[in-house]
Amino acid sequence: SSGINAEYGKQWYQRRVRGVEELVLLFCISATMARSLLALSCLLLVVSSDPTVYLREDFADGEAWSSRWVQSEHEGKTFGKFGLSAGEFFHDEAKDTGLKTMEMPDSTAFPHL
Repeated sequence: SSGINAEYGKQWYQRRVRGVEELVLLFCISATMARSLLALSCLLLVVSSDPTVYLREDFADGEAWSSRWVQSEHEGKTFGKFGLSAGEFFHDEAKDTGLKTMEMPDSTAFPHL
């Protein structure tokens, strides 16, 4: 009877060890797959990042911008006039120049300002 119990105990132990080994193997494969998926995702992100600029307006040509930009002529409304300005804070005035509303219409149209 004790021989049968010993044999059963040995088989039980071997099954448990085999189960633990399978879990460890499964975890290692899963961790490897996760690392591979992360690396592939990072590679896809880098490849799909395209730094192409499609529209650029730098206003370096002086007053020629007025031929490309349209001042609104909506009936019954007055809008501000555009002009070139680098603003109050800039690094390089020529490079940082952009459009600015120079003349504001009647300020009662903007009570929150």
